[in-house]
Amino acid sequence: MLRKNDVHATFFVVGKQLVAEPETLQQIVAAGHALGNHSWSHNIPSESAGWNPAVLAEEIERTDRAILDITGRQPCVFRPPGGVVDGATDVSVAAGLSLVLWSVDTRDWSGQHARDAEFASVIRERARQGLAEQHPVILLHDGGGYRGATVTALDGIIEDYRAAGYRFVTVDGRR
Repeated sequence: MLRKNDVHATFFVVGKQLVAEPETLQQIVAAGHALGNHSWSHNIPSESAGWNPAVLAEEIERTDRAILDITGRQPCVFRPPGGVVDGATDVSVAAGLSLVLWSVDTRDWSGQHARDAEFASVIRERARQGLAEQHPVILLHDGGGYRGATVTALDGIIEDYRAAGYRFVTVDGRR
């Protein structure tokens, strides 16, 4: 869908997944998409406890190293799993990564057992919330389970944003 619509995205990758499927990461880069670090294991701490700095530093460093080994590129952004920021900012900055979150959560991960067309409509409607923002960052997932509804919704989301005059860029500003 991204290629069909000439859209580049930023993929925040989980280290243990990318070492299991390095060719997928290479395809993402070859297609012109940007990469960000999303930790090694995607373990999410409780909001109240936040991140253990030493554990998170190791997760970030290990994933950075894997991305660099597979693609020859060093990521410059980090998205903490679950959006848990407590304890993540200092660690990501120390690793040389800007912390990036989202402004529109489609919660596409929540409907893995829903019918694609029905749940795709829900995802698309949630994504439309960003049409009221100047620079929306829409959260969608490419992994963590079945993503048929996300793929089905993507074409409509792109159509909605283009019709409203938006253009698509990666988080580092590339088109």
